[in-house]
Amino acid sequence: MLRLLRFMLSFLRSYSASFSVALALWPIASLVLTLPILAILYHREGRLRIWSAVGCYVVVFYFLGLACMTVYPLPDGTSGLGITYGTTPGLNPLRFLSVIRHPTGFGVFELTANVALFVPLGFIVARGLGWGPVRSVLAGFAVSLLVETTQLTGDWGLYPYAYRTFDVEDLVMNTFGAFIGWMGAAVLGHFAPRRIDPEALVPTRNPGLVRRTVAFVLDLVLVWVFATVFVAAAQFALRRYFVEWAYFSRVLGLVSRWSLRGSLALFELVVPLVRGGKTPGGSFVRMTCESRDRRGIARLVFFCLRFAAICAVLAWPLYAAPALAVWWAVFRAMPYDALPGERNARGAGTR
Repeated sequence: MLRLLRFMLSFLRSYSASFSVALALWPIASLVLTLPILAILYHREGRLRIWSAVGCYVVVFYFLGLACMTVYPLPDGTSGLGITYGTTPGLNPLRFLSVIRHPTGFGVFELTANVALFVPLGFIVARGLGWGPVRSVLAGFAVSLLVETTQLTGDWGLYPYAYRTFDVEDLVMNTFGAFIGWMGAAVLGHFAPRRIDPEALVPTRNPGLVRRTVAFVLDLVLVWVFATVFVAAAQFALRRYFVEWAYFSRVLGLVSRWSLRGSLALFELVVPLVRGGKTPGGSFVRMTCESRDRRGIARLVFFCLRFAAICAVLAWPLYAAPALAVWWAVFRAMPYDALPGERNARGAGTR
């Protein structure tokens, strides 16, 4: 018993460096992933709830820990595993049966650890994404296969040899752990089913500043992607068919500038004008920028003023963005929202 306890402590101590790295990276990763986390929460639940947000950041820490435990610590020096020689892969998927038939404390503990490592993954995809047993198990298998292949290839060729053991047995145990996680989520769902208010999924007409910001950044990402693809296609066409090389850079510069402006006008002016105030980002986070019903010229003026405000934020971010934030703090609305129109109670809550 004492030997087993020492082994367990040694086993856990071997991962202390990986845990420390994951803990150090967690705030950085959380900051980087804040936008997609907020977008997903708004899309799935129609509002921000504290426990949902906390759960998302715990999930970020879990995946960071999983990644660090599978690749860290990295090899160093000039010889040793991963540098001058590697580990032998374990290709027997049924080796765990011998451990079960002839149990030793060490073998059983390792099997249990491999199962436990993927229980949270099965729970996450089942409870968070609503996946059934097949998809949850396949998710566990796919993530485990990615981990084992990363180990087999020395971090995909970063090192000439594997410095961690590729083991098919781990693949089996990890997948089984994902299945147990799904079962845990199913049991919890029976006693505490996830409830989402259908009214919260109706696009709100009075979005809060956070939701507006998330939608705006999503739109900017889409604008950048669309403009980049357009410029790449234009560059190919100009180089091959239209422009002499002496004028190539000048014409391409004009195309680049106007493609960004045109993409911005398309997604922030034309699209919401014809889609009830919903930009692509706004649709994803379930909001419309039209707080009131407006018709004819008044509606067109509203969207033009909104587009002018967006252009001001992009042109003078250090002045326009704080000014709009102060305006919001005082009036709980944007300046263009003051344009007269008919109020609509649908989705009137600020979320």
